[in-house]
Amino acid sequence: MHVSHWYLTVISAFFKVSAVEFPKHFMEDNINKCLKELNHTESDLNNVMDDAYYILHNPIARSHKKCMFTRLNMLKDGKFVKEPSVDYLAAKVVPFYNPNARNHAAEAAKVYDLCVYVKGAEDGERVVNFANCVIDEIRKL
Repeated sequence: MHVSHWYLTVISAFFKVSAVEFPKHFMEDNINKCLKELNHTESDLNNVMDDAYYILHNPIARSHKKCMFTRLNMLKDGKFVKEPSVDYLAAKVVPFYNPNARNHAAEAAKVYDLCVYVKGAEDGERVVNFANCVIDEIRKL
């Protein structure tokens, strides 16, 4: 009996960490375009972030983030593009992860410079690593 209780606790914790409702703060037209392009559903977005709002390392999250970065001109030919990245980070990411930040544009430029050199595979892993690095750095501000 004790083992089955432990098993259910572990399984429950896994699902709690693995899925969270995608924040409405980030919803925009490009989300829907990426969903269509990738043959994902809106419910697939609930598999993009964990309960601390870090990006998960799974095929749905990697393909979604890579599509979004490309559509937002933040990624071109496998390289991050500073101006559109900083603009998006300042407008959406900094306010979500650190609403008390004073200068969103300056903070966005700072975290971009700290995270732009992350490593990762071309399947979107590098984009997820960049996004999670940005989240870490914004939370430190």
